[in-house]
Amino acid sequence: MSQIAEALAKAKERTGKGVLAAPEGAASLSPDQVERDARRRQRLWVLVLAAALPLTGFVLWAKLRDDTVVAPPAAPAATANAGTQAGGPEWPSAPSPSAPAVQIPVQNPQTVQLVAGLAISAVMPGDPARIMLAGRVVRAGDAIDGGLIFSGVAEGQLRFTDANGVLYTRRY
Repeated sequence: MSQIAEALAKAKERTGKGVLAAPEGAASLSPDQVERDARRRQRLWVLVLAAALPLTGFVLWAKLRDDTVVAPPAAPAATANAGTQAGGPEWPSAPSPSAPAVQIPVQNPQTVQLVAGLAISAVMPGDPARIMLAGRVVRAGDAIDGGLIFSGVAEGQLRFTDANGVLYTRRY
């Protein structure tokens, strides 16, 4: 006989109970009834977990979905039609001839070539973003050659601005 079997036999002799002993207070239960009760409890826990895990996943998904930032709707533009009826549509008026024309800044072709030709050996996104340019570390807001300012890193692109505020981008 093995040592484990001997130890179990000795324990049974000392306590008077077998391996599948009935719980105290239920001495009248047979071993089959004890085993059925144990399986019932096991099934109950499996059902509880089967219901709790998907519910927990749904709650986490809903929480993460609610935490996304939604941009507020744009404010309606001010119009010159102040005499429209309340609740009616407001149509933007045509620009007046005396209003100054808005000039859209245009990228300089030489600056575009300069940005494309920069010898950038490392990009370190963060706060502040940094790049390694020709052996030196340049932080966001620092000026570089050609009057450009390194603005930062966004959406997989390096961003540079010139003195006029024109934005130049380059993938890294």
